[in-house]
Amino acid sequence: MNGRTIRGAGLAALLLLAACGGDDDGAGPSPSGLTGTWRATKVELVNVANPTEKVELVALGMVLTAELNANETCRITSTFPGQPEEVITGTWSSSSEVFTIRHSEGGNTITWQFDWNLSGNTLTLSGADNELDFDGDDLGDPAKLNLVLVRQ
Repeated sequence: MNGRTIRGAGLAALLLLAACGGDDDGAGPSPSGLTGTWRATKVELVNVANPTEKVELVALGMVLTAELNANETCRITSTFPGQPEEVITGTWSSSSEVFTIRHSEGGNTITWQFDWNLSGNTLTLSGADNELDFDGDDLGDPAKLNLVLVRQ
């Protein structure tokens, strides 16, 4: 990836996906409206320091799939050509304004909170905090993670 390193993203850059363990304040769609298997058509990381600098991982060959279960557990898998599959398991929840995914990585709990929109079979998740090494110094730079997922 041109010297860029994805942290906490590789997949689960990823993922996909929200604040776990139950709905937040505010009513959103019932979990049954979001359950199922979703495939990413866009996985974008945007440099917080320079929002014109973006990396779109699907265009680079990433395949990302998110399974959102009725019990608010999730499984996000991602692959890059020639690389082993990465899997993230965790929990998800939604409110009227926030979609949250929570998972563990290296003994730490990672929480992605997205603004979100569901339109038909397209789920758009925007603005979760993440990191990407945009400048090639082997340190993660603050990034925003944006996803577009289509129900399978």
